[in-house]
Amino acid sequence: MGIVIKQAKSGLVKTLEGQGLITRPAAAHYLSVSTKTIDRWADRGILERRILGPRCVRITTASLEKVTKRKNRK
Repeated sequence: MGIVIKQAKSGLVKTLEGQGLITRPAAAHYLSVSTKTIDRWADRGILERRILGPRCVRITTASLEKVTKRKNRK
């Protein structure tokens, strides 16, 4: 099972299985939270982020799946 992101404007659907990294806005959309929440969770270690450059931050899809499983247990 992979993470599926649907972009509202274009209707484009992306399956992120095996890709490993996702942008902060896409992660926020997937989890239905703000990008500020994504940053807070990354600061707390709830989400794992990779800094690829001065303005290029990505969230690992593995950490998104862990948060999703945790949300579904409650």
